[in-house]
Amino acid sequence: MALIVEVGTGVPGADSYGTRSAFIAHAANYYGASIPDTDASDVHMRAAYAYMSGLPWKGKRTLGRGQTGAWPRTDVTDCDSIAIGVNEIPVEVIQAQYDLAYYESLNPGALSPSGSIRDAVVRMERVDVISVEYDTSRFVPGQDVTAVRVEAAMRLISCFLRGGGRQVRMTDAVSV
Repeated sequence: MALIVEVGTGVPGADSYGTRSAFIAHAANYYGASIPDTDASDVHMRAAYAYMSGLPWKGKRTLGRGQTGAWPRTDVTDCDSIAIGVNEIPVEVIQAQYDLAYYESLNPGALSPSGSIRDAVVRMERVDVISVEYDTSRFVPGQDVTAVRVEAAMRLISCFLRGGGRQVRMTDAVSV
């Protein structure tokens, strides 16, 4: 099923801020990656959109509960204190979605974790003489490197997030 792109007007059923073709071009231009032009790419874009919808954005939804995602928003300024239009999706938001979608393509399910990172790696704990053993066998090679993509995405949108997004971690987004 094709993506339904939000353009700032409250498109009914929107599930993305960007297009598949732009995501594919972004991945090629910024990461030298080849993203398949298939519905699987749309799944990653939707996961990033859903993740972003749960972030602590400044301002409020322009159309309230009548819109599917976090944007468009009112009462938001960019990093230079210039007001964002009530019918505008900032380019930083779109680029962040591409970065998050790329991360999701490399680590399927990473944007919707079912537990904490701590639960995934702590194999044994002992309270008496404090002992912790970590299970690294479940780490995906290169996952720590791809996590840098998430950090880059968060830096792109930090001025749009309450508190500058300083306290946002991968597991902080809420389900919508």
